[in-house]
Amino acid sequence: MNGLEMEKLIRANFNLSNSSNSDDIFKDIDAWDGDDISISIKTQHTALRTGNLAFETHLVDAQGQTMDSWLYTGKSAEYWFVVGDIVYVYDAQKIKAWIARNIKDLRSVKLTDPKRIAENVAQGRKYIQSSCILVSMKRIEHLVERELFL
Repeated sequence: MNGLEMEKLIRANFNLSNSSNSDDIFKDIDAWDGDDISISIKTQHTALRTGNLAFETHLVDAQGQTMDSWLYTGKSAEYWFVVGDIVYVYDAQKIKAWIARNIKDLRSVKLTDPKRIAENVAQGRKYIQSSCILVSMKRIEHLVERELFL
């Protein structure tokens, strides 16, 4: 299931409102819980294998131009990370603060999977690659606000 399909499933399962405002896309807001809690939904099934969550730091277009991504520019109040059939909910500001304090100890990677790049191109996305910081789920388990089950 791709990210867009997962977002739809999460919104339906947890009675969230779809983010209909086009500005929300640039704020990394995928859904709303009521009127006041903005949510960014992150599908991270590779965390089942690696134990790491990927926090996107930069986007790269086909010409190699970069821009800051959701870790630095996002405005969501919560991050909902989908790992298998569990949704880990984090307060966005707390996780960003933790990453800022621990950035020198975290691994950064550039995601260049040809399948993912092709999917991004097929969806008409301008930015087709990304760079991420990998964070062990064990290191941030104390920051989990709640767990939800699909």
